[in-house]
Amino acid sequence: MSLQRLLTRLFAALLIGTLMAGCVTETKSTGASINPGAEDLQEASRINTQLGFDYMRKGMNDLALEKLNRALEQNPRNADAHSALALLYTRTGDAPAAERHYRRALALEPNNPAIQNSFGAWLCSSGKAEESIQYFLQAAQNPRYRTPAAAYSNAGACAAQLNRLDEAEKYLRQALQLDEKFADALAQMAIVSYRQRSYLQARAFVQRYESVGNVSPDMLVLGMRTETQLGDSRAAKEYERRLRSNYPEVAERLDSQPANPNQ
Repeated sequence: MSLQRLLTRLFAALLIGTLMAGCVTETKSTGASINPGAEDLQEASRINTQLGFDYMRKGMNDLALEKLNRALEQNPRNADAHSALALLYTRTGDAPAAERHYRRALALEPNNPAIQNSFGAWLCSSGKAEESIQYFLQAAQNPRYRTPAAAYSNAGACAAQLNRLDEAEKYLRQALQLDEKFADALAQMAIVSYRQRSYLQARAFVQRYESVGNVSPDMLVLGMRTETQLGDSRAAKEYERRLRSNYPEVAERLDSQPANPNQ
């Protein structure tokens, strides 16, 4: 398992949360249907958007699509509905429709940091990392955004995908200045440090990641390889033991690949 694959897996996990968070609205779902003839169509559209999002979280994509289409019938300028549809089309594999709805959402609300961050995540996962970074930075620098550390962390992950490791480190450190316990940024910094051959720094970030209560197979693999590079065979074997005990399927995949600690 190469470090590039570790980076990709970590970013994919982060992406899911990023996209879902970008579609959250403040409306509480009641489960009730919305009458298309309701007097306040904007309110009806807002509630249908939340219902669509709730159905998405439950994996009920057909019902989600129905509610979100209804939300846009009631208010075609509902940016949250467009953003939610973009996520839904991402899930169902319709990339052109997802991009179209994201761009429409941003055209309607160009300064919406949640949509900026979600669209950035979509771009980065779609092979458009270069374009994605500007949206992450816009979101991170928007005083209205409640989780700027996530946006900076995303920018760092995408810069790392472009092999711009110094730039990636800059964004990740900005994330950690805002939230020193932000797990995604700690994990990304561990990977970037390893790729920079800064193995002591990689060790420190793996340990910080674990100190905030996180354990993942990717970080156990990275910890094992970092300790191998540092010549601490006892620590490396302990990471390997934990990996085999908690994630045997990952250890089996690792066994099937040629040994190369520099990957």
